[in-house]
Amino acid sequence: MNQHYWQRYLKFIKWCDQTQIWLGEKYLERHHIMPKSFGGDDSADNLIKLPYRAHLMAHWMLAKAVPCSETSYALQAMFNLNKNTREGLVNSRAVETCRQIFSKIRSEEMKGKNTPQIEAMHSKNRELGYPQIKKMVEKIKELHNDPEWKAQWLSKQKEAANKPEKLEKISKASKKRWAKEGEKERNAQMMKDRWANDSEYAEKMRKLSNDPDLKAKRAERMRDSEVRKKVSERTQAAMDKIPPQQKRINQLKAQINQNTKRLAQGYNLRKGKKYPISQRKREEILEKISIWKLELENLLKAQENR
Repeated sequence: MNQHYWQRYLKFIKWCDQTQIWLGEKYLERHHIMPKSFGGDDSADNLIKLPYRAHLMAHWMLAKAVPCSETSYALQAMFNLNKNTREGLVNSRAVETCRQIFSKIRSEEMKGKNTPQIEAMHSKNRELGYPQIKKMVEKIKELHNDPEWKAQWLSKQKEAANKPEKLEKISKASKKRWAKEGEKERNAQMMKDRWANDSEYAEKMRKLSNDPDLKAKRAERMRDSEVRKKVSERTQAAMDKIPPQQKRINQLKAQINQNTKRLAQGYNLRKGKKYPISQRKREEILEKISIWKLELENLLKAQENR
């Protein structure tokens, strides 16, 4: 027992009784001066009416004076704000302090110092190989193999994920994460490394991009004028952030890749029909590609020298 806090507690209770702290208060709570867990009873001599804040202070001093599970749980119960009468009567500092006391006491208990029963239970479970956990895992596996249960579970998950408040929460968290410095570059590099090193992932993503059902869904979505407008606005906003020189570099790379691909195919595709590239046209494209490559090389050199 901490005698300093115990004496403070007794003096505080005596002061509350002498000053009749309960007068003029609309909301009062009954407090056991000697807690029932320590042998106290419900007699009038052992009870005092206190306002919520004074009641909280009394349990805080008790928890400091006698640090054990009974006093810490009683202190934790003081933060049950389900009652409308308790709302707004406690500040964040008081909550933090009392939670720290509770956490410290519970941590000491869970180390096994004061809980031989818990230690015995864990020893028995270790010997038996935790049968309850194994049973629970088996039950979960059975449920996941049940198509009816799985369909119901997926339906509930989709319904919960499509709620406006959930979508708004996800959107805010995503914007906050992407706003961090270097986050975009880090994610871009991570995806490049994954495409380069994980062949299974790359193959899976290629199949998805060529999936006709997925393409049809995207096309259907893009028919919506509101969706097109939003995509256009986002694209324009992203383009406005790119410096003019970088825009030109990106444009040249796209033109070179596109025309190189055309030459490799040997035809132009117009309205679903293939038209062979003539020799004269091929020479023109090659000349353009050489000019673009030269310009791109000069721009990249200028960018490196900055």
